[in-house]
Order: sequence, then C-alpha cells, then structure tokens
Amino acid sequence: MANIFKTMGFAGPEDSDERAVSSGCEKLTGLIGEVGLLVKLHEIGFEESHVDNIVRETLKSAQLTTNPRQPSEKDVKEVLREII
Repeated sequence: MANIFKTMGFAGPEDSDERAVSSGCEKLTGLIGEVGLLVKLHEIGFEESHVDNIVRETLKSAQLTTNPRQPSEKDVKEVLREII
C-alpha cells in the first residue's frame, strides 16, 4: 500500500512505509470527500437487516476459491458492519 501511495504522489519517496500509508489514507479520504463519492453502504440503502443475506451470498461466491485468505462468517460480518 505504501508503494501505491508513493507512486500516486500521496506520499514522498523518502517517507517510511508507515508514514506513506498514513499520509496516503488521509489524502485519499480527502479526495473521496471532494469528489463526493459515497463511502458507506447505508448511503445507498443497505441496512443491518441485510447483513445475514450478504454474508450468505458472499460465502457462496466462486471468487472465494482464489482468495488467499478464506474469510469466516464472523470476518465478513465484521467488515460489513464497518462499512454500513
């Protein structure tokens, strides 16, 4: 992630990886706000009541076979709750 932010110019080439990620996240968040992108699922109508169905469908996804880390039901729920 640090290299991506450095390449994008969101961090300097001399920045440590930790600083580059921190700086890059701050700048990316600012850019998202400037552009007006929606960043939370509730902004497009998703609610807590949708979580179980999304988790079920996610765990049935064919793409999971190529994922280097197999998420558990708990993992998927945690991610969803962070972004709703």
